[in-house]
Amino acid sequence: MPLDSLLDPIIYRFQSVLGSQHFAHFVTYVLGLMYCEGRHTVTNLYLLGKGHRSYWALIKCVSRARFEVLPLVEWLLTPLRFYIPARYS
Repeated sequence: MPLDSLLDPIIYRFQSVLGSQHFAHFVTYVLGLMYCEGRHTVTNLYLLGKGHRSYWALIKCVSRARFEVLPLVEWLLTPLRFYIPARYS
């Protein structure tokens, strides 16, 4: 089962809080963190997170974010640890 589909029920709880534009960047960022095995640059996160919006808009969104990204991502991924293959955890 793809990781994207496992994450959907959890991540879509944030859609109403973030709004549609920020939510698209948020999804790109979270998926990029999950799939990135090397350096976690914005470019790698964008490419691996299957970004559908502008690359520069992602940079702007992440740089102006008012939430702490890593604790939030850890909280989102905690229920999925059972399903994530060893190379992603």
